[in-house]
Amino acid sequence: PIYEPDLWWHLAHGRENVSGHIVRTNLFSFNYGDYRQRYTSWLFDTGSFAAWRIAGPVGIQAGQALLLTAALLMLFAACRVRAPAWSAGAVLGIGFFILEPRAIPRPHLVSFAGLAACTWLSERAMARRTAAPLWWTVPLIAGWSNFHVECVFGVLLLALFSTAELIRPSWLTRREAWKALWITTVAGLATMLNPYGWGLGAYLYE
Repeated sequence: PIYEPDLWWHLAHGRENVSGHIVRTNLFSFNYGDYRQRYTSWLFDTGSFAAWRIAGPVGIQAGQALLLTAALLMLFAACRVRAPAWSAGAVLGIGFFILEPRAIPRPHLVSFAGLAACTWLSERAMARRTAAPLWWTVPLIAGWSNFHVECVFGVLLLALFSTAELIRPSWLTRREAWKALWITTVAGLATMLNPYGWGLGAYLYE
């Protein structure tokens, strides 16, 4: 069964988006309907509504299963860059039990997969001893910003990695760490590539 009460709110937003009106106000509040809504997970809402129209609750559950599978597979791939399969499998098992109580159809499912993908790309950078793989985080975070506000955690992860390598190089040279910081800055700017632009930052500030 679907046990997420906010799903109906997301579906209602998706219905409005599909009709050609990206939701920008607190539309479904009976007394503050005109209050500015600086950011929504508009692409998650739209995709959820499409899944609901096509297959009803089964469509929602299928989408949820797909996102959770993507997160776990990406986590496994990240672990396998520098660890044997048995070790990666153990992390995957722990990850499953961490995700299970949070396995509800909300936009944070996209963030699970997004964070795992950023981790995988960081591991690739470490294994190759170059910041080059991190360029893939820019389109990743740009797309992610249309699904969930936690795309900023992807930027934070990159910032922590690149700053740590700059302070005490372990996997990257300082020159490559500076490149990683530059990529992090570009990825941060990419969070504005959604219909709300600066609204994502304003939403977090509020």
